[in-house]
Amino acid sequence: MSKALTMELIHMKTKTNQIDKVVNLNLWGNDLDDVSIMMRMPSLELVSLSVNHITTLRHFSDCRRMRELHMRNNKIKDLNEIKYLQDLPIKILQMSENPISTHPLYRKFCIRCLPNLEKLDNNPVSYEEREQAEITDFSNLDSYD
Repeated sequence: MSKALTMELIHMKTKTNQIDKVVNLNLWGNDLDDVSIMMRMPSLELVSLSVNHITTLRHFSDCRRMRELHMRNNKIKDLNEIKYLQDLPIKILQMSENPISTHPLYRKFCIRCLPNLEKLDNNPVSYEEREQAEITDFSNLDSYD
């Protein structure tokens, strides 16, 4: 059964109908799998959508102020989904308990794609890790599936 993030749910949580002005959104554990409405929320800075059924990050690409994204325990399978976040100023990303987090290049790939990243899955990003991510070859990502 599909469950979409709706205006009504956002209004209930934030007490506003101006979704383009919402800065923080916390809707963990709501069985959501469709968050396409996020494309209409450019002011978001902190989002918590952990413990849902979300399969893609593409709807976050217009959230140009996003600093923190908590997506623990969702259904993100393709490591390339991280690329939807690469133009965002994300400093904190929580993606553990998603299928992608078991990929052997997961951490390096996130660090490489997200230049502002300071913490991934509650672990600080070190200078050494950033250097290592820069020289890693990601051309065979699909061969790890």
